[in-house]
Amino acid sequence: MPFPIVVADGRAPGTTILNSNSTVFEFNAYEMGSWDPSLYAFTDLKYIGTNVTNGFPNEDGKCIAGLDNTGYVFGTSSTLFNQVLLQLNTTDLPSVITDLLEDFLEDLSDDKNDIAEYYPNPFYKSEWAETKTIVDDTSLYLVDGGEDLQNIPLQPLIQPEREVDVIFAYDNSYDSDEVWPNGTSLVYTYERQFSGNQSNDLSLTSQILQLTK
Repeated sequence: MPFPIVVADGRAPGTTILNSNSTVFEFNAYEMGSWDPSLYAFTDLKYIGTNVTNGFPNEDGKCIAGLDNTGYVFGTSSTLFNQVLLQLNTTDLPSVITDLLEDFLEDLSDDKNDIAEYYPNPFYKSEWAETKTIVDDTSLYLVDGGEDLQNIPLQPLIQPEREVDVIFAYDNSYDSDEVWPNGTSLVYTYERQFSGNQSNDLSLTSQILQLTK
């Protein structure tokens, strides 16, 4: 039985660059949340519209359901406007087209149209989070899961708790001038284990990269 998992990255409005310390969020058929120490919490996907504080409804016995929409989840992980904007200067496009695209994408970014806002924040005031910027805001802001250059969504699969034995991954990233992948996604996932608070004991990542050599 297939078990779908969709990933997204946390990104506050007004920021443009995500690094290896970004928080990777997971959506599956039952829950959404993150294994990263910056949050390390999950919530029932069915009730993500419920106004909560530290995981408990603010109104006893009152939960909001029906916001676990597949289209909204897919749309959350499909907003690459920010990444296109960052890569414009590395393209061979004529300056006229580059300027037009830059103006258009900057307007989208300024209006926060490339960010999915989850309100109320299902992790508001969570006691488990190490990064307070995620839990102190009444809204949770998410963007495309590939904006931290981890185009292969390995992060949910390599968690020690899942005890996954084998992963077959397909990479169709546009990394080179020849429109081929060059392993960038695997490298960023590998390097993430050394990124301080976000490593989460992911020694398995080293084994994955070694198997690809």
